[in-house]
Amino acid sequence: MITLALILAACGSKSVDEKLIGMWDVTSDNGSAGTMNIKENNTLIVKFSLFEDAYKYKIDTEKNELTVWKEKKEDEVDIYEIKENDNGFVLTQINEENEDKNEILTLTKSSN
Repeated sequence: MITLALILAACGSKSVDEKLIGMWDVTSDNGSAGTMNIKENNTLIVKFSLFEDAYKYKIDTEKNELTVWKEKKEDEVDIYEIKENDNGFVLTQINEENEDKNEILTLTKSSN
């Protein structure tokens, strides 16, 4: 009976990449706020006030990292460490040489 419960629990848990799919309210550590729509087709759309842009992304579930790039600029990537919390996720940029320039994004599930 315990084995069956463990199997069912494992089958029911979602991976980080599955949990990130959807619409999020996002707040940057610089005070900007907007939305982020993470789609299953590896497209990510970000909206901050008048700014809207689309990116491609890849999630490395072993390292808990999100890699983001513009479609025609695959050599210019931003890499974020993914940390799950009670309200959603915190994405901390980890690829800037100057750590003070690394961005921190807080994602909470959008009510839209």
